[in-house]
Amino acid sequence: MPETRNYLELKVPVGKNAIWLTRLREALAEEGISVKWQDGWYHITVVFVNDDRHVPLLYSEFNKILNSRKAPSITLDKIGAFTTRGGLQHIVYLASTQPSEDVIKIIRDIRDSAKSIGANYDSDFRLHISLGRIDAHAYNLEKVKNIVEGIDIPPFTLELKEVEYRYFRNNSIGKWRMY
Repeated sequence: MPETRNYLELKVPVGKNAIWLTRLREALAEEGISVKWQDGWYHITVVFVNDDRHVPLLYSEFNKILNSRKAPSITLDKIGAFTTRGGLQHIVYLASTQPSEDVIKIIRDIRDSAKSIGANYDSDFRLHISLGRIDAHAYNLEKVKNIVEGIDIPPFTLELKEVEYRYFRNNSIGKWRMY
């Protein structure tokens, strides 16, 4: 049986019709930049595990961490773009310049638990919410960044109540709701 990848995500309840997001879509479209928009599946990928050997242990650890956790808040105040490690896509993202300690602690606890189990997970971590993907071969990153960073985004705060552990592009392993 081939190994599958799995990940834990904090759901981010961003409205897909927010004014700043509409302006961002329009600005990129006006420049002829084709974007594959995320459209509603907004999340922060906390840990991305490269195999499924530890799924039962990870689920148990995540359950301990999340079962009685208070939902953290995050203030989102920045949009930008970066190129993926493989260089195939530019990611247009939403982020927080100063994430709360509660958010940082959940992320650290989840990642530390994956490490303690010996799970093979991506060590790179950038706290961001992917809004869209752009073909890196078709468009220059600096041009994309100039357009994206030119959009005014008023800071807004959201509670991160929902968490899901799932196989990559497949079934859910577990869900939690924090209060």
